[in-house]
Amino acid sequence: MWGPIIAAISSSYRCYCIDTITEANKSVATKRLYSVSEHVDWLQQILAALGLSKTRVIGMSYGG
Repeated sequence: MWGPIIAAISSSYRCYCIDTITEANKSVATKRLYSVSEHVDWLQQILAALGLSKTRVIGMSYGG
């Protein structure tokens, strides 16, 4: 699903595709996250590890 979208926006922006911490893909959760603030903290840690202080974020809904 993301292939055509990333192809289009990557000509103007650097793109990082990050698995959400709740996905059982290549990311491995070391702690279960429950609250919104814990998810926000997780994303802030990811962005800091990538050295990103200003970003634009896009995502998709899981049926919402």
